[in-house]
Amino acid sequence: MAVFFSGPVQQPFKKDLGFTLIELVVVISLISLLLFFSVPRLDISLFSDDQRKLSAWLQLTVKSLKQEAVRKQTGLVLNLDMDENEMWTSTQEEVRATGENEDTPKGNVYRVPEGVHLTGVEFTDQDKITSGIARINFYPKGYSDRATILLEDDQDRRLAYHVEPFLLRVDVDIDEP
Repeated sequence: MAVFFSGPVQQPFKKDLGFTLIELVVVISLISLLLFFSVPRLDISLFSDDQRKLSAWLQLTVKSLKQEAVRKQTGLVLNLDMDENEMWTSTQEEVRATGENEDTPKGNVYRVPEGVHLTGVEFTDQDKITSGIARINFYPKGYSDRATILLEDDQDRRLAYHVEPFLLRVDVDIDEP
């Protein structure tokens, strides 16, 4: 026997398919945390392209010199020639062989871009070197000389790159005119 209903058919209860406020807040806060930690610091955003290249070269060179000195167990040197506006790397043996006041072989010379000039290098407890060649030493134990590389651009903006003895990074200070 078949039974037929002649009244309206009831649909099963449909739940709203939206998100609650709590769910949205949690998701947005998680995305915010991910962005906060994944976005790199933009310290060099004030620089021109040439100044960005200079900053990148200095930071990568200092980091690689510290790591390479430890790996090869030999002393390395970053040479800065204020008169020629050039920088290059060498070993401490090459510096000893050629003498402190002479040029070491310039195998991988980096010319400071036009419009930026090396104005000096300051070492802790020493006078500021403003002419000739300044040398920053990197030692086999993983540390370096504490030094500040001073540059100035055509807009009289002063840049200071701080090489810390035990850190791989180079801190940058900008002094606007």
